[in-house]
Amino acid sequence: MINKVLYNAEDLSVKMRAAIQQTGKLSFTGSTATALHIEDDTRFLIYGDSDSDSILYMVHTSSENPQGFRVRRSGLYYYLPTKALFEQLHYNYKKDSYLFDIFRDPALDAEFEDIEHPERPHEVYRLQRRIIVKDDTAK
Repeated sequence: MINKVLYNAEDLSVKMRAAIQQTGKLSFTGSTATALHIEDDTRFLIYGDSDSDSILYMVHTSSENPQGFRVRRSGLYYYLPTKALFEQLHYNYKKDSYLFDIFRDPALDAEFEDIEHPERPHEVYRLQRRIIVKDDTAK
């Protein structure tokens, strides 16, 4: 018997991305905010990976959970107030550009199933960091 897996073009067509702004905020594009089901009262828990400093995980949590980063809005864009987090992780976001490719990975859902999430879909997102080192000599 074949274990079929359908790769849905609609699910794969949205490229989810986020960037750390010079202020330390993690901002999302409009299409990413839609794909992540972001609304004004959304909160995310952010986890690190002890095996990789280039991967973070985001999981929806209750809008009342004080451990979650509450989504904020500025015009058409949504962001998380993550300055203290990225400073703790020693990200030099004022000097270099930090981008995250965001992937929905259903296989991770079971690893985070203990998280309280009554208001949102229980979906785990993997954030793969990319650093663009700025050349100090180019001016």
